Amino acid sequence: RENRLDKSQVDKLVNDLTNRGFVFPMDVWVFDFDRSGCMTLLEFKAAMMTALNTRHDNFKFFFRHVRAAKDQARRTWEAGGLRPEWGMLKSDLAAALTEMGDRLTEPFFKNDLDGCMSTYAKRRNDELYLPEFQQLFADYLTELHINPDEMTVAKVTSKRLTRGHSEKPKAG
Repeated sequence: RENRLDKSQVDKLVNDLTNRGFVFPMDVWVFDFDRSGCMTLLEFKAAMMTALNTRHDNFKFFFRHVRAAKDQARRTWEAGGLRPEWGMLKSDLAAALTEMGDRLTEPFFKNDLDGCMSTYAKRRNDELYLPEFQQLFADYLTELHINPDEMTVAKVTSKRLTRGHSEKPKAG
């Protein structure tokens, strides 16, 4: 029974995900294949995968909330020579997008730089901070529909990514 979710557990999971923005385009109980009133983990996984694959926004939700994607974005940020408290200037973002595009099999961001900044830069329209970069990175993963654990980025050696930050590191 430990590999099964009872009705209240399934309903709670669905409710919690729905309240956070995830959309189930179907009744998840159609995945209770043996009509037991409980769901095996495989049945619930099938419901989740179907929901992910039928709605682009569900993939975005998934990548914006999965820790592995946030951690990979942070490692990418740090590979560019940036500290978590620093802001990335628009010119540095252009360089970073180019550098990342050179290391990945797909362009890192398909929109123009101004569109990228207006979409993600929430504090100032000429700088991007780590939480905003994590959203940008999650949305990139959404577009690629890949597993974030498989994404690797070589260390960026360009000095141009480490100049002119709005916030200098604290002495210490």
